[in-house]
Amino acid sequence: MRRSPIVLALGLMLLTGGPRALLAQDGGAGGLQPGDIVQVTVWQRDELSGEFTVGPDGSLNHPLYRQVRVTGIPVDQVEERVRSFLSAFEANPQIVVQPLYHVAISGPVMRPDIYALPPGTTVTQAVTRAGGVMETGKRDDVRLVRAGREIRLDLTEAEAMQMPIQSGDQIMVTTRSTGGFRGLVLPAISIATSVANLIYLAGR
Repeated sequence: MRRSPIVLALGLMLLTGGPRALLAQDGGAGGLQPGDIVQVTVWQRDELSGEFTVGPDGSLNHPLYRQVRVTGIPVDQVEERVRSFLSAFEANPQIVVQPLYHVAISGPVMRPDIYALPPGTTVTQAVTRAGGVMETGKRDDVRLVRAGREIRLDLTEAEAMQMPIQSGDQIMVTTRSTGGFRGLVLPAISIATSVANLIYLAGR
């Protein structure tokens, strides 16, 4: 007995846990990638504090922190790795570490740009950071490019509103009038190129 495409699609959604599970599979474990930023604040040690770009080798672009690899691990373990490294120089270092993902937001939003956003930020919050969707944009038709795959999101639905960002995401709001895109200032130059430029400048 042949099953309709709709039945097969619904079955696939149930097996994979729905669109959120599919997105999680696409993004893998997430975590920091080259070109992202890590803010490090060490109490009373200004020379060890600052914003440091993650280099191509996964370490931080800082003469001392080059020994600290922050890619390939869950993002919530980054602070502990930095703390463990600093413990070799002083007892019980008081630090605060804030990882930041680079995310490109484009289309009819107020301020299309590449943003450095903390893990846990949702796609909706990222769009809000860019000034929100303009009248010519469609909140119910947003394209998320992640790990080489394009996914359509409806930001009026609760499930999509709760979707967290991942490093390297490209969020593109569709233009209402033409169904195309306007203001693609950033994706016209791929986020990979932009991140490569950031790494280059940080290493100079």
